[in-house]
Amino acid sequence: MKKRVLTIAVCFLALIILASALSACNKFEWNYISGGDPTADVVSNGGYAVKQGNHVYFINGFSGTDSDNVFGSVFKQGIMRATLNADGTLVENSFELVVPKFIYSADASSGFAIFGEWIYYATINKDKDKSGKASTTNLDFMRTKIDGTVTQKIYTLAERNYPYLFTPTRILYYNANIIYAIDFTGMRGDKSTDKAGGVRTELVRGVTSYAWNYDASYSPSQGASFSDYVIYTSATTDESQAYRYANELNVIKTDGTGKKLLVNYETYSTDYQLKILKSVLEGDEYLTIYYSKTKLMGEETVDEGVFMNRISVSEMTFAVAGEKHLTLNAQTNIIPIDYETGALVVDSGDSFVYYLNGTAGTSDTYAQKVIGKSNVKVHFVEKVGGAWYVYYSDSSSATALYRINLIENQGTSQNEAAVLQKGKYKLDWTALDLIKSGDRLDFYFFNTDDYGYVHRVNIAAFDGSNPLVETELFGVMTEEDAAAKAETEKNK
Repeated sequence: MKKRVLTIAVCFLALIILASALSACNKFEWNYISGGDPTADVVSNGGYAVKQGNHVYFINGFSGTDSDNVFGSVFKQGIMRATLNADGTLVENSFELVVPKFIYSADASSGFAIFGEWIYYATINKDKDKSGKASTTNLDFMRTKIDGTVTQKIYTLAERNYPYLFTPTRILYYNANIIYAIDFTGMRGDKSTDKAGGVRTELVRGVTSYAWNYDASYSPSQGASFSDYVIYTSATTDESQAYRYANELNVIKTDGTGKKLLVNYETYSTDYQLKILKSVLEGDEYLTIYYSKTKLMGEETVDEGVFMNRISVSEMTFAVAGEKHLTLNAQTNIIPIDYETGALVVDSGDSFVYYLNGTAGTSDTYAQKVIGKSNVKVHFVEKVGGAWYVYYSDSSSATALYRINLIENQGTSQNEAAVLQKGKYKLDWTALDLIKSGDRLDFYFFNTDDYGYVHRVNIAAFDGSNPLVETELFGVMTEEDAAAKAETEKNK
């Protein structure tokens, strides 16, 4: 009872704050929020829960896109901040709303990011045209200081489903074989504005496949990292070799410099075309890419399967001798791990999940069935206590999170074991989120059994047998949702 009353009280306080902001003259004026640390490392950029120092910034529930998106009128689905104790537990009554706008993109792989003193996010644009009709397709890129004092519009897109990436100086997005860059370095940082100040250019065109990544942990003082680059394939640029069945693999920095050719028609003894499937950063130095290779046999193309290789940011070369051959047939559902460990593949033929690794420079592949059933969705592959585990759920209606050993006899979950058996996970929007910090492995999910609000639980505490049935509401409910929940619990 005490916990429910506390939640409602905090909710009323939040609504009072909203009302005071709405009465302000500045369109983007908000309350000053103390305690943020722009010099702290950032974990989990690109998700819907991002940790900076001893704070977690997260999307406060999901309500949809139907309501008005006026700055200051949004509470649910805005960005909220929570303060953590040194052991990762929540500081009581520490929730504060930082961004009172709907955080939303139709691209499920894109979230928000924090660099230094700024939170970068996408939000639905409902500006009206001359006839008074509100937009149903536009998307705004915006940023707000972590103390809530300055909010700025950076750029408006005509569609809400473009994949995008935030960087400290630019926003990248992909559309129709072109990667665009929106440079916002010319924007002053001391004044709120609803006038888009970003400048769009084409970073590279003719892109046939690509990959970009956020750092697992970003430091404002870090040096060169592969997160500074985009890797992509395109048609050969050598017109004298255009007749050959070969394409190019390139890298380019997000600022448009540092372009380098890694693979072309001279790389292999046989002409191949490569297609990037997935990639994963390994610290700042290495990028491991997963890709398919096809070759021309007569008038037909033959798919030779999935491969992986690792590239160093300091050397920036693609060594054929380091290539690992993972599958003999085409696959699209790849869950990357790292170069040393390999990958998971949801086999397109039987929908079972396999662990795969190979020997560099050979066709030898180690394969092991991990999950012997269909209709599952793998959410993470993480190392806990020195062992790799696969965390997954049913693919349709997920009400439990399961864990199983990645590698047979390595770990305490030889057979499928439920980590959680409470709540219903929202799987039709963005991916489930995970923040790894110290000994904690905090799992965040939108709980559709709790009015769409975020719940959190430390799944590293799972002992391999007894499910962690308790999760904590991570956020603050609206007055309406809190009242509805109280009424439901009263009638149980």
